[in-house]
Amino acid sequence: MKTDIAKVLRLWESRLLILLIYTLPLIEAPKNVLWGILVAAWIARCIAERRMPCVGRVGWFVLAWLLAGIWSSCFAIEPYKSWEGVWDMARGGMFLWIVGSQALDERARLGLLRHMVISAAIASGVGLYDFALRAIHTRPLNEIWYRHIQLRSVGHFNQSGIYLAMATLLAVVSTLDARAFVRPWAGRICVIVIGLALLGTTARTAIVVVALVGCWILWCNKPPRWMIWVLAGGVALALTAIAGSSVVRGRVFFRGSYNSRVGMWQAAVDMAEKRPWTGVGLKNFKNLHLRGDTLEVFSIDHAHNVFFTALGQMGFPGAIALVGMVAALGGMVWRSRACGDRLWFYAGAGVWLVIVLVGMSNTTLHDEMSMLFFIVMGLVCGTKSAGMTA
Repeated sequence: MKTDIAKVLRLWESRLLILLIYTLPLIEAPKNVLWGILVAAWIARCIAERRMPCVGRVGWFVLAWLLAGIWSSCFAIEPYKSWEGVWDMARGGMFLWIVGSQALDERARLGLLRHMVISAAIASGVGLYDFALRAIHTRPLNEIWYRHIQLRSVGHFNQSGIYLAMATLLAVVSTLDARAFVRPWAGRICVIVIGLALLGTTARTAIVVVALVGCWILWCNKPPRWMIWVLAGGVALALTAIAGSSVVRGRVFFRGSYNSRVGMWQAAVDMAEKRPWTGVGLKNFKNLHLRGDTLEVFSIDHAHNVFFTALGQMGFPGAIALVGMVAALGGMVWRSRACGDRLWFYAGAGVWLVIVLVGMSNTTLHDEMSMLFFIVMGLVCGTKSAGMTA
């Protein structure tokens, strides 16, 4: 009887996960409700199967990261904001266990990958539609470029850019493998729509990282000719936008730089020296006061670097836990090459590189970005050589 209950729970867990994947970039409230029901179903299944959740060394590092957030929240300057941050971390990290235990066979993994790509394509289409509506009512036309493409649930164009960067690489990888899409034209449409939306966000670092990682993936595989033409078309479109709009040129070459972010990183280091064991608390970075070139004092939500943000908010325990978790997940992705199925290695490597490389200039492990990241890491966990004992 318990075996039958476990099978039913696993079936509904799978359905809830797919539904959540489609709401992830589009609708905020239902996504949180679905997450709660999904976690409850997963816990019930674990009890029915009499099986403890386990993803080995990787899971312990993720757990250490979560515990560091809880510890920091106990001493936060604004505790209620910090506990919101703990909820955000748990909301993403739990997918490692849930998806890792769901995607134990190839059919399940391919299905989830396909749903993630289609979901991102739908959200991109909606984002492009929203942008077109705003453009119609914008005068002069040059001002259109101030209104970046944003995904409805993800929000800020830089965050949307990070989400779409991961989705673009997943779409490219899935179209290079004939198993992901039964109808190849569906995968091609997804690559084009998601890629256009990514360019429309003007998220510079995310676009550059996708270009570099995408070229590496294509270099290591034999890309179809249409993909090379799409890549060339994307480059031509980007160059045309830069040449034709002073606003875009300013955005690409002059607005913001690593030099302007050094002060934020230094503020994080200074706070870590004052509160080395706890930091200021999650989502409390705004309590760090920075000075600009004109000596005015200001605050900002994060350090524009995922590692310095962790250092300032969680102190040295949180920063070490984050580095360890990222390194363990990277090692898991690398070991997935041993399974002989390059699809999951390139999918995991692409998403991991986006989180790490874009994380050098932005915060990448929160909200929808974190959830998508851990879903993909859960898929890699499901591979025989990388996974549940990695």
